[in-house]
Amino acid sequence: MNTDLHLLFFLIKLFAISQLNESKKVGYMALEKEKIQENFEEFMFYIDDTLDEIRQKASKQGYHLDMSLESLKDLAQFVRENDVKNNPENIDDFFNSWVYLGEVFRLQAKGAYWTVGTENPKNLNYGLEYLTGYNTIGSEFIPLLILNNFTLSSPDRLNNNFFYELVLKRLNPKPINLDHLPTEEG
Repeated sequence: MNTDLHLLFFLIKLFAISQLNESKKVGYMALEKEKIQENFEEFMFYIDDTLDEIRQKASKQGYHLDMSLESLKDLAQFVRENDVKNNPENIDDFFNSWVYLGEVFRLQAKGAYWTVGTENPKNLNYGLEYLTGYNTIGSEFIPLLILNNFTLSSPDRLNNNFFYELVLKRLNPKPINLDHLPTEEG
């Protein structure tokens, strides 16, 4: 009986520790979400300064970043010619470039607005600023990831029209024709 009692106490203690660890995780997640939200609010507060910075730097190099859809071609060229990458050496240009891309998209996409992913740490958008609200299916436009993919690709694979064409496709999606695929009936 004594061994059974010790085993019971051990199991109760183990359960209590696991519950404590779970509550610590929940508390940590709440703090993390709060910090993500604070960072997002700061991001939104400084967005105009960020845009001014990239526009001025690009202008000095002869690029015209006027917030138009066409200007995304100049943005791509600016990124390529300045070798903008997601690394510590040019993180400011990287950040400013993806914010510019996102803002041009927001201005073009009716109903689009910035938000930040805080719901599920397993989601691709977790902790990232992105745009949504521009269609009825809840699509997300994540400019940081788009710019990162562009900078990692060769100019042969993704040319300077990439951002422009991508935004056009997001604004005017074409339904996929699946008529050529077999159906259950035949």
